[in-house]
Amino acid sequence: KNASYRFIQFNSEFLPPVPFTLSEINQKSSALSGDTIFFKFKGSGELPDSIPFHFISQNNKKMEMIPQIDKIYNYKINNIQSDLKYWIKFDPYSIISAWDSIGTSINSIKVKERPIILKSQFIISPPKYTEKNNRTFSADAFTQINVINGSNISFEFESNKNLNSSWMVLNNDRINLKVNEHIISGEFTINENLQLQVYLLDEHSIPNLNPTQFSFYIDEDKPPSIFVNSPKTSFEINQQSYSIPLNINVNDDFGIENI
Repeated sequence: KNASYRFIQFNSEFLPPVPFTLSEINQKSSALSGDTIFFKFKGSGELPDSIPFHFISQNNKKMEMIPQIDKIYNYKINNIQSDLKYWIKFDPYSIISAWDSIGTSINSIKVKERPIILKSQFIISPPKYTEKNNRTFSADAFTQINVINGSNISFEFESNKNLNSSWMVLNNDRINLKVNEHIISGEFTINENLQLQVYLLDEHSIPNLNPTQFSFYIDEDKPPSIFVNSPKTSFEINQQSYSIPLNINVNDDFGIENI
């Protein structure tokens, strides 16, 4: 009867019976760069232990086998950076089969780029009394910097995108920064050990992800020390000149100005 009906309706498409079916549960169409994407497929029927998961990113095609747990197939991609096309496709075990393959259609995920810091520079200006020159650090090379207590620290960062706003977090204090298109600048004076993070928000309110933490550690200016070499604790005064010759050593972090 079924065969006769299909013969009569020769212009209609009749799908062959399959041992199981698959469908995607949490389909997404967009993501932000750096996100973790979870793929979840649900099955019914006589399910295989694993299914092939195919995806294409930056013209590179890959395939991973996803194990089945309670009729669910899960897969995860960490730190996604580019647009993605993906699908699942299970081929029959035998060349002779009523069905060609079981799976899902090709779906796409569009990845939006987050703002990131491309270049960064710190200028350390020590207190004037030290008479030390300014120092310049590239944040690409240093994330931990030792500075003299009371130093002024100015910085300039360059982002890959034009920004709407930016702010820094010094320990637990949030301070807004100056923004000129894709250039961020700011400054602060250090009187204690500080942890610095800079946050960005682009023109579409997309934030940066996991900003680098910079650590600034105080180098304390120790008080000067004096060592008397002579005279000793007991001595006789020269009765002709009544002079007392002195021999002392004086040390300080940044040199002696007056004794």
